[in-house]
Amino acid sequence: MGKLPGLHQRHLDIARLRNAAQRRDRSARRAAAKARQGKHHR
Repeated sequence: MGKLPGLHQRHLDIARLRNAAQRRDRSARRAAAKARQGKHHR
């Protein structure tokens, strides 16, 4: 496994990007749900 440090680093970068995307998607979905609830209340 020590032969390909670049591949391991790329995997870490992909995992970090995926985590960031999931966090952004979750927050965006929560904001959309909150906006939808606000519209319903009005």
